[in-house]
Amino acid sequence: ERDRALGRFLMPMVVGDTVLGKLFPHRVLPHYVWIDGEGKVLAITGQNELTEEKIGALIAGKAELAQKKDLKVDYDPSRPLLIAGNGGNGTSLLYHSLFAGFVPGIKSGYSFLPETKGEGRRVTANNLSMLQLMRLAYGAGNRYFGWSRVLLETSRGVSLRSSAKGQAYDDWLASGNAFCYELVLPAGLSEGMFDLMKRDLSLLFPSYRAAVEERVVDCLVLKRTDRMQRFASAGGKADAQFSPFGFELRNVDIGLLTLRLEVLYLQRQVLPVVDGTGFKGKVDLKVEGDISSVVSINKGLAGYGLELVREKRKTPVLVVSDSSWVSNAKN
Repeated sequence: ERDRALGRFLMPMVVGDTVLGKLFPHRVLPHYVWIDGEGKVLAITGQNELTEEKIGALIAGKAELAQKKDLKVDYDPSRPLLIAGNGGNGTSLLYHSLFAGFVPGIKSGYSFLPETKGEGRRVTANNLSMLQLMRLAYGAGNRYFGWSRVLLETSRGVSLRSSAKGQAYDDWLASGNAFCYELVLPAGLSEGMFDLMKRDLSLLFPSYRAAVEERVVDCLVLKRTDRMQRFASAGGKADAQFSPFGFELRNVDIGLLTLRLEVLYLQRQVLPVVDGTGFKGKVDLKVEGDISSVVSINKGLAGYGLELVREKRKTPVLVVSDSSWVSNAKN
């Protein structure tokens, strides 16, 4: 009675523990470990299970105790969450937006994880320049903005691209010109993935403004040389075969030809390749020769009444310019 009146605890206590915390990891107190006389752990619970009835039932071997789910995970609040295992392995991650500088040893490139079975989407871009990230974001997964469709309207445009090749280009990327970006979204937000990516890039590179605009620029235009339609498809299974030495198209849209030429085979022309035929049906075409040469391609297309001609046309381009606050600062 005297001890109780003086506020003394009659139950033994451990202070400065370095062993029990490792044997019975936990996050939240109270944390009760039920051990029988033989040293066997019978249960780990919270305070709601600590009643006279439950203790009696446990002694009688009839207790059913609600187990406490309280795993202690290594976590340092001064470090980023889930990075390098801080706070877990990341399996519970639903959304994140990550931005980092150049990472040695990772190949430059990008990938998309499409939405499947109610799960979200992911876009990952490694060791790409700012312009490459913008081309990816504004292409939105369904349009390709090659260098022929990028207009730099900024006084700093020279520093945004490099004409170096091989190791010299890798060195340019590593010298502060390449970045890694990743965006992971839950299913409910996945439709807006590229809009969120564009927002992120505007925050990360506030000195620049990017937008897709219709501009009149020099293009390679695929045109008819007569009113006949010798390229109209005879039907059948759709197929497209391309190699540096020719192509064969069967029952496909003619836009597939202009896209492949622009992206791959005529990319050194640094001109958009656009369809100016006005033809809406499917086509059959077979051309043999060097398809990195406009002259060679036109020789093969002549029999179909088609040719590539350099003309000015209005076409979508990605315009990168100085942001308004940069322009105001100069003035």
